[in-house]
Amino acid sequence: MASVVSRISASSLQRWAAGGWVLFIGENLVLSENRSWLIEELGGDESYHMLYGTLSTIACTSIGYGYFKLARNAGIVSTIPQMRVASLAAYSLGLGMVSQIIPKLQIPVMFSQETKPVTKEAGSSWQLQMRCPFDFADKKMRDESEAIMGVDRITTHPGLWSFGIMGLGQAFLATNMPLRIWWSMPLLVAAIGGSHADSRFRRGMGGQMSDEVNSKSGNIPFLSMVLGRQGPMAFVDMANEIKGLNAMVGVGVAVLLVGTQRRSPRAIVNAAVRK
Repeated sequence: MASVVSRISASSLQRWAAGGWVLFIGENLVLSENRSWLIEELGGDESYHMLYGTLSTIACTSIGYGYFKLARNAGIVSTIPQMRVASLAAYSLGLGMVSQIIPKLQIPVMFSQETKPVTKEAGSSWQLQMRCPFDFADKKMRDESEAIMGVDRITTHPGLWSFGIMGLGQAFLATNMPLRIWWSMPLLVAAIGGSHADSRFRRGMGGQMSDEVNSKSGNIPFLSMVLGRQGPMAFVDMANEIKGLNAMVGVGVAVLLVGTQRRSPRAIVNAAVRK
């Protein structure tokens, strides 16, 4: 009898883990695909966005409530070395991709050599210079370029996938199936939502996709690069184009996130009591 109750309880938790995310994906697909028809039927763009916002709020609330239902196990994280390594790898990739979206970081302090004119005191001297920690000149160059470069080589939706991959990193640390499902669902959002967005943009619905992006990139991370759509040196080119300091900061944050997560004493006690 106890085993039956346990299975029913686990099944209920798994539904809460996935249900909100499935609702979120579904309402986004239906509303965005039928955007033009809904705007016409509802009498304008404002009414459409009100409907969209209302349903998205309900979906996000259900996602949050689902996590609340699972939160009593949230303080228990895996201590298995292989799972923590996998978590670190996923977090590093996700945060590394996020780091490429912001402007290029640069060390705000630099030394420059000033050469003196040819006089009795001819020579050179070093001067300390301060500069902005963000290199906006690099951002302007990338914005003006129509070529696919940097993190955009990986996927057409780097922000969406970075969110999903970071969720996977946390899923590796979870010690029960409902939490693993909850943390893994953002990957499904990226896979389905990103593919649907690309499909709409190719049809001119809610956005546009250039021929360059359509032929050389795609939603699934790294797939276009592996298939050679960006040439045989795509990975080398990407390595030369990424913002190195940004990536280092992203990996550093990943190390902190994974390294500082330990089983809390309260979680250990709660787990023991439930047993």
